[in-house]
Amino acid sequence: MRKVCILLLGVVLMVSCKKGVTYAPKENCITRVNYPFVPVSSADSAAAISLLDQNHIPHKNITLAFVSIYNVPEGPNAGNYANIFVTQNINGLPVLSGDVWYQFTNNVLQSTSGTFYKAFYPNALPDLSLPELRTLFFGAVTKHANQQFATTLQDSCLVATLGYYNLNGNISTIPNLVRAWIIMPQHGSFPHVYLRDDNSALILYDPGIVYDLDHNDKKITPGKVLKPRQ
Repeated sequence: MRKVCILLLGVVLMVSCKKGVTYAPKENCITRVNYPFVPVSSADSAAAISLLDQNHIPHKNITLAFVSIYNVPEGPNAGNYANIFVTQNINGLPVLSGDVWYQFTNNVLQSTSGTFYKAFYPNALPDLSLPELRTLFFGAVTKHANQQFATTLQDSCLVATLGYYNLNGNISTIPNLVRAWIIMPQHGSFPHVYLRDDNSALILYDPGIVYDLDHNDKKITPGKVLKPRQ
């Protein structure tokens, strides 16, 4: 009996080492992760917070999602430029439907895009379990891509983040935030599936295919999530 136990333990360890972290069996391999998926560096974070403070912009209940700070040394547009994307947190969860974008020139705020929400929203306790999310993810991929593509992902580990999504983002100035999940293959690759947490309805299926309008609609290969993205 002891030999059997040792053999089974060895199999488990080999599977864990192959993935780099310890996961459940493949059919249940899904992990809840925090947002953003690629944290801002400590240096960029410090510079961004300093810029926000200089311009008297509050930064409570937000997460830095993306920071780009650069200098144009000469020419008509010479100067220091910064783009800061922040994600609002409500009840400790991120708003997944869009960031707020600050643009700075020579340390002075030039423009702001995006929305901060100021109302009561559903609590932060999820209804859907992680195994349910994995099943729903593959259902969405099968429906909106095809079974063959879903099969190529079936051995992939998934990650999921719980947050809020504004269902009225493109149709009304009155927000309708619901608790929602974003689910994707591990390491931030596509596709991304957004689901309502209360009724498991699909909000958005994002295959990650981008078309370059400046080059005759040339398809760009799907890859990691890129910021800025609105």
